[in-house]
Parts: sequence; structure tokens; C-alpha cells
Amino acid sequence: MAKKDSIVHHDDDAHLAAVGHKQELKRHFSPLAMLGLAFAILNSWTALSASLSLALPSGGPTSVIWVSKPVTKALAFCLLTMYRASLLLVSATCA
Repeated sequence: MAKKDSIVHHDDDAHLAAVGHKQELKRHFSPLAMLGLAFAILNSWTALSASLSLALPSGGPTSVIWVSKPVTKALAFCLLTMYRASLLLVSATCA
């Protein structure tokens, strides 16, 4: 499996060089980095629930509905962006 990964990585470097770019960021993430990413993702939902506990007494259900619309749109945009990036990554590694 390691040989296949190194071949894909080598092909990526060749493709980047062909289009005139140089890889600047490393692609190997440590377990600590992955834990930090998971913490950041999960913490956003915790913050959302904390803000709901403040919005209900302050403005009532109306404020929750009108504030959650832009938040839902922003989250949907982020998820769509990540989905499209993953499709590009998969198509780049398969080509």
C-alpha cells in the first residue's frame, strides 16, 4: 500500500510541476493535528447550542428562526465547498 501512495504522491508532484506550481504545504498530518481538527469541528456545534440558549430568552423563537437561516446557509455553503474540494481531490488522484 505504501508503494501505491508514494506513486500517487509522485504523480501529484509531476502534475503540479507541469502546471507551474510547487507544493508548499505538507500533506502528512499527525494524530495531534487530526485531534485538533476534530476538536475545532465539534466545538462549532457546541457554540451553536450555547448561542441558542442565549437567543431563546433574549428574543424568543422568532430570533432563533431568523438567525438560524443565515447560519444554516453559511454551514451549507461550507459543506458544499468541502464536498466540491473532495471531488476535485479524488478526480486528481484517479487521473
